[in-house]
Amino acid sequence: MLHLHALLWLSGAPSTERLEELLQMEVFLDRFHTFLCSNLRASIDGINTMEDLDAVPTHADVAYSQPPNPSSPTYEDGGVTLEHAVACTKQRHK
Repeated sequence: MLHLHALLWLSGAPSTERLEELLQMEVFLDRFHTFLCSNLRASIDGINTMEDLDAVPTHADVAYSQPPNPSSPTYEDGGVTLEHAVACTKQRHK
């Protein structure tokens, strides 16, 4: 299953004690949920089976690849292709 391991430090983030208080507040939890849903996801479109996963080409140096050019007419497709390659090469666990 594809999944992320991450540890983030956010500039200006509340202290641990304040964060514990904020996490008890529904309005903060709603904002936190919205932030997570806007920035993270646990699946990749088109990858539904192990066969789908195995069909995505992997590249050892994909982490050093340049992102697609935003002004390119194939920008959207290039982003999807790169996303698949990075996830399947660097975040793949069996």
